[in-house]
Amino acid sequence: MSAFDRFDEARPTEPLSTARAFVRGGEGEAVAWGQQRLTDLGFDVGHIDGTFGERTEAGVAAIAEGAEPQGRDAMQAILMATVAPEASSGWRWPLPGAPSAPITSPFCWRQGRHHDGIDISASRGAAVGASRAGTVIHAGVAGGYGNLVVVGHGQVGNLGRVHSYYAHLLRVRVRDRQSIGALHRLGDVDNTGNSFGDHLHFEIRIKCSAGQAFTGTAVNPCKFLTRC
Repeated sequence: MSAFDRFDEARPTEPLSTARAFVRGGEGEAVAWGQQRLTDLGFDVGHIDGTFGERTEAGVAAIAEGAEPQGRDAMQAILMATVAPEASSGWRWPLPGAPSAPITSPFCWRQGRHHDGIDISASRGAAVGASRAGTVIHAGVAGGYGNLVVVGHGQVGNLGRVHSYYAHLLRVRVRDRQSIGALHRLGDVDNTGNSFGDHLHFEIRIKCSAGQAFTGTAVNPCKFLTRC
Protein backbone atom coordinates (compact mmCIF):
# COMPACT_ATOMS: atom_id res chain seq x y z
CA MET A 1 0.00 0.00 0.00
CA SER A 2 1.41 3.38 -1.01
CA ALA A 3 1.74 6.42 1.19
CA PHE A 4 -1.04 8.14 -0.70
CA ASP A 5 -3.34 5.11 -0.25
CA ARG A 6 -2.70 5.39 3.47
CA PHE A 7 -3.29 9.12 3.20
CA ASP A 8 -6.78 8.45 1.86
CA GLU A 9 -7.50 5.99 4.67
CA ALA A 10 -6.24 8.22 7.46
CA ARG A 11 -7.15 11.65 6.08
CA PRO A 12 -8.51 13.83 8.89
CA THR A 13 -12.05 15.16 8.66
CA GLU A 14 -10.75 18.65 9.40
CA PRO A 15 -9.35 20.16 6.15
CA LEU A 16 -5.57 19.98 6.03
CA SER A 17 -5.45 23.67 5.22
CA THR A 18 -6.98 24.53 8.60
CA ALA A 19 -5.55 21.75 10.78
CA ARG A 20 -4.41 23.54 13.93
CA ALA A 21 -3.43 20.53 16.05
CA PHE A 22 -0.31 19.77 14.02
CA VAL A 23 2.06 21.53 16.42
CA ARG A 24 4.10 20.33 19.40
CA GLY A 25 1.66 19.10 22.03
CA GLY A 26 -1.27 19.01 19.60
CA GLU A 27 -3.67 16.09 19.40
CA GLY A 28 -6.21 14.79 16.93
CA GLU A 29 -6.88 13.16 13.56
CA ALA A 30 -4.56 15.51 11.70
CA VAL A 31 -1.65 14.44 13.91
CA ALA A 32 -2.46 10.74 13.42
CA TRP A 33 -2.55 11.34 9.66
CA GLY A 34 0.89 12.96 9.81
CA GLN A 35 2.29 10.16 11.96
CA GLN A 36 1.06 7.55 9.48
CA ARG A 37 2.68 9.42 6.61
CA LEU A 38 5.95 9.76 8.53
CA THR A 39 5.89 6.01 9.23
CA ASP A 40 5.36 5.33 5.50
CA LEU A 41 8.43 7.45 4.81
CA GLY A 42 10.56 5.41 7.21
CA PHE A 43 10.55 7.62 10.31
CA ASP A 44 10.12 6.16 13.78
CA VAL A 45 7.32 8.11 15.46
CA GLY A 46 6.58 5.46 18.06
CA HIS A 47 2.87 4.76 18.41
CA ILE A 48 0.44 6.34 15.96
CA ASP A 49 -1.59 7.86 18.74
CA GLY A 50 -2.57 11.28 17.40
CA THR A 51 -0.25 13.15 19.80
CA PHE A 52 2.41 15.46 18.36
CA GLY A 53 5.46 14.63 20.45
CA GLU A 54 9.23 14.67 20.16
CA ARG A 55 9.56 11.86 17.60
CA THR A 56 6.86 13.31 15.34
CA GLU A 57 8.52 16.72 15.54
CA ALA A 58 11.92 15.23 14.67
CA GLY A 59 10.52 13.51 11.57
CA VAL A 60 8.82 16.66 10.37
CA ALA A 61 11.96 18.72 10.93
CA ALA A 62 14.02 16.23 8.91
CA ILE A 63 11.64 16.40 5.95
CA ALA A 64 11.34 20.17 6.14
CA GLU A 65 15.15 20.51 6.20
CA GLY A 66 15.17 22.15 9.57
CA ALA A 67 12.15 24.41 9.13
CA GLU A 68 10.12 25.01 12.25
CA PRO A 69 7.42 22.29 12.24
CA GLN A 70 4.35 24.40 12.83
CA GLY A 71 0.84 23.86 11.48
CA ARG A 72 0.29 24.11 7.75
CA ASP A 73 3.98 24.29 6.82
CA ALA A 74 4.65 20.97 8.53
CA MET A 75 1.65 19.38 6.85
CA GLN A 76 2.91 20.61 3.48
CA ALA A 77 6.39 19.21 4.10
CA ILE A 78 4.97 15.75 4.69
CA LEU A 79 2.40 16.00 1.91
CA MET A 80 5.04 16.81 -0.71
CA ALA A 81 7.66 14.35 0.53
CA THR A 82 6.39 11.43 -1.55
CA VAL A 83 5.39 13.18 -4.77
CA ALA A 84 6.44 10.85 -7.56
CA PRO A 85 8.80 12.43 -10.16
CA GLU A 86 6.33 11.78 -12.98
CA ALA A 87 3.67 13.76 -11.11
CA SER A 88 5.81 16.88 -10.76
CA SER A 89 7.11 16.93 -14.35
CA GLY A 90 5.48 18.28 -17.50
CA TRP A 91 4.19 21.54 -16.01
CA ARG A 92 4.70 24.81 -17.90
CA TRP A 93 5.24 28.37 -16.70
CA PRO A 94 1.73 29.94 -16.87
CA LEU A 95 2.88 33.27 -18.37
CA PRO A 96 4.40 32.13 -21.70
CA GLY A 97 5.09 35.69 -22.84
CA ALA A 98 6.81 36.62 -19.57
CA PRO A 99 9.25 33.81 -18.74
CA SER A 100 11.20 36.00 -16.32
CA ALA A 101 8.23 37.52 -14.49
CA PRO A 102 9.02 37.71 -10.75
CA ILE A 103 7.14 35.88 -8.00
CA THR A 104 6.02 38.67 -5.69
CA SER A 105 4.28 36.53 -3.07
CA PRO A 106 5.21 32.87 -2.43
CA PHE A 107 3.20 29.94 -1.08
CA CYS A 108 3.35 30.87 2.60
CA TRP A 109 1.64 32.29 5.65
CA ARG A 110 0.76 35.93 4.99
CA GLN A 111 -1.01 38.43 7.23
CA GLY A 112 -2.45 35.76 9.50
CA ARG A 113 -3.70 33.37 6.82
CA HIS A 114 -2.18 30.97 4.34
CA HIS A 115 -1.58 32.08 0.76
CA ASP A 116 -2.45 28.94 -1.19
CA GLY A 117 -0.60 29.77 -4.40
CA ILE A 118 2.05 32.05 -5.84
CA ASP A 119 1.58 35.58 -7.18
CA ILE A 120 3.46 36.37 -10.39
CA SER A 121 3.80 40.01 -11.39
CA ALA A 122 2.97 40.82 -15.01
CA SER A 123 1.57 43.64 -17.09
CA ARG A 124 -2.18 44.07 -17.48
CA GLY A 125 -3.37 42.08 -20.49
CA ALA A 126 -0.44 39.62 -20.54
CA ALA A 127 -1.45 36.19 -21.80
CA VAL A 128 -2.14 33.50 -19.18
CA GLY A 129 -1.59 29.94 -20.43
CA ALA A 130 -2.59 26.57 -19.01
CA SER A 131 0.32 25.02 -17.14
CA ARG A 132 -0.73 21.54 -18.28
CA ALA A 133 -3.29 20.08 -20.68
CA GLY A 134 -6.72 19.37 -19.25
CA THR A 135 -10.39 20.34 -19.14
CA VAL A 136 -11.83 23.63 -17.89
CA ILE A 137 -14.05 23.04 -14.85
CA HIS A 138 -14.65 26.67 -13.89
CA ALA A 139 -14.54 29.82 -16.02
CA GLY A 140 -15.96 32.95 -14.45
CA VAL A 141 -16.18 35.08 -11.32
CA ALA A 142 -15.33 33.44 -7.98
CA GLY A 143 -15.32 35.77 -4.97
CA GLY A 144 -11.86 36.99 -3.95
CA TYR A 145 -10.32 35.17 -6.91
CA GLY A 146 -12.05 37.63 -9.25
CA ASN A 147 -12.23 36.25 -12.77
CA LEU A 148 -10.97 32.69 -12.36
CA VAL A 149 -10.21 29.69 -14.54
CA VAL A 150 -9.81 26.25 -12.98
CA VAL A 151 -8.40 23.45 -15.13
CA GLY A 152 -8.78 19.78 -14.22
CA HIS A 153 -5.84 17.58 -15.23
CA GLY A 154 -7.25 14.19 -14.29
CA GLN A 155 -5.17 11.65 -12.39
CA VAL A 156 -1.55 12.83 -12.19
CA GLY A 157 0.94 10.28 -10.89
CA ASN A 158 0.35 9.55 -7.23
CA LEU A 159 -1.39 12.87 -6.53
CA GLY A 160 -4.92 11.84 -7.42
CA ARG A 161 -6.94 14.34 -9.43
CA VAL A 162 -5.06 17.63 -9.83
CA HIS A 163 -6.52 21.07 -10.56
CA SER A 164 -4.74 24.32 -11.40
CA TYR A 165 -6.13 27.81 -10.70
CA TYR A 166 -5.54 31.08 -12.58
CA ALA A 167 -6.99 34.09 -10.76
CA HIS A 168 -7.55 37.87 -10.94
CA LEU A 169 -7.94 37.75 -14.73
CA LEU A 170 -9.01 40.68 -16.87
CA ARG A 171 -11.09 38.42 -19.07
CA VAL A 172 -11.76 34.70 -19.41
CA ARG A 173 -11.11 33.26 -22.87
CA VAL A 174 -12.31 29.68 -22.31
CA ARG A 175 -15.60 28.03 -21.34
CA ASP A 176 -16.63 25.32 -18.93
CA ARG A 177 -15.88 21.73 -20.06
CA GLN A 178 -13.57 22.94 -22.85
CA SER A 179 -10.61 20.64 -23.53
CA ILE A 180 -7.34 22.54 -23.79
CA GLY A 181 -3.68 21.86 -24.42
CA ALA A 182 -0.67 23.07 -22.44
CA LEU A 183 -0.22 26.86 -22.75
CA HIS A 184 -3.68 27.34 -24.28
CA ARG A 185 -4.62 30.95 -23.55
CA LEU A 186 -7.04 31.01 -20.63
CA GLY A 187 -7.28 34.75 -20.10
CA ASP A 188 -5.35 37.94 -19.48
CA VAL A 189 -3.58 39.31 -16.40
CA ASP A 190 -5.39 41.93 -14.33
CA ASN A 191 -6.27 42.55 -10.67
CA THR A 192 -9.95 41.58 -10.39
CA GLY A 193 -11.27 40.29 -7.08
CA ASN A 194 -9.29 40.67 -3.85
CA SER A 195 -6.14 41.96 -5.49
CA PHE A 196 -3.86 44.98 -5.44
CA GLY A 197 -1.85 45.46 -8.59
CA ASP A 198 -1.71 43.46 -11.80
CA HIS A 199 -0.56 39.87 -11.30
CA LEU A 200 -1.47 36.23 -11.79
CA HIS A 201 -2.38 34.14 -8.76
CA PHE A 202 -1.43 30.54 -9.68
CA GLU A 203 -2.46 27.62 -7.53
CA ILE A 204 -2.23 23.80 -7.70
CA ARG A 205 -4.51 21.49 -5.72
CA ILE A 206 -4.22 17.73 -5.39
CA LYS A 207 -6.65 15.00 -4.30
CA CYS A 208 -9.52 16.93 -5.89
CA SER A 209 -13.05 15.71 -6.61
CA ALA A 210 -13.73 14.94 -10.28
CA GLY A 211 -15.11 17.95 -12.13
CA GLN A 212 -15.54 20.03 -8.98
CA ALA A 213 -13.61 23.24 -8.41
CA PHE A 214 -12.68 24.42 -4.91
CA THR A 215 -11.89 20.92 -3.65
CA GLY A 216 -8.64 19.18 -2.72
CA THR A 217 -5.53 20.39 -0.91
CA ALA A 218 -3.34 23.26 -2.08
CA VAL A 219 0.35 22.46 -2.52
CA ASN A 220 3.32 24.64 -3.38
CA PRO A 221 3.32 25.28 -7.16
CA CYS A 222 7.09 25.69 -7.06
CA LYS A 223 7.34 21.93 -6.56
CA PHE A 224 6.06 21.63 -10.15
CA LEU A 225 7.50 24.65 -11.96
CA THR A 226 11.15 24.39 -12.94
CA ARG A 227 11.95 28.10 -12.69
CA CYS A 228 10.63 28.95 -9.18
